[in-house]
Amino acid sequence: MQQEITTNLPIKDNLARAREYQKMEALFGYLPAIGPSMNELRQAQRILADICKRYPVPPNMWVVECRSGMVTVVNDRVDPDFGWRGHEGELDNDGHKVRHIAGGLLEMYGIEGQSDRDYSEAKRGLRGNIVRAV
Repeated sequence: MQQEITTNLPIKDNLARAREYQKMEALFGYLPAIGPSMNELRQAQRILADICKRYPVPPNMWVVECRSGMVTVVNDRVDPDFGWRGHEGELDNDGHKVRHIAGGLLEMYGIEGQSDRDYSEAKRGLRGNIVRAV
């Protein structure tokens, strides 16, 4: 068994996390939730579920990462280099705040996020990236 260099977690936790990653990749076609431990991975999965209640996958490609108390939310289909980062204490228990954050990210680009047409009709820059709405 191979132990990850980047973490001091026991091998059992690494293997369980690897199985979860494989399940999510098979289900979504990409890795939507990331966390260095099982607890943080589970939290990222809960946050992702809250976002997907309002903005489903597909057409959106949400990526949520929980690491050391920080939460990062990105829509890879819009701009993988821009998203929201904040402390997990800023989020509420019912998912309203994170859905509001996800909606704000889409709104900056003028996208409703409910259909593939929202993305195909979005204004794009010279490199083909979606341009922020003014």
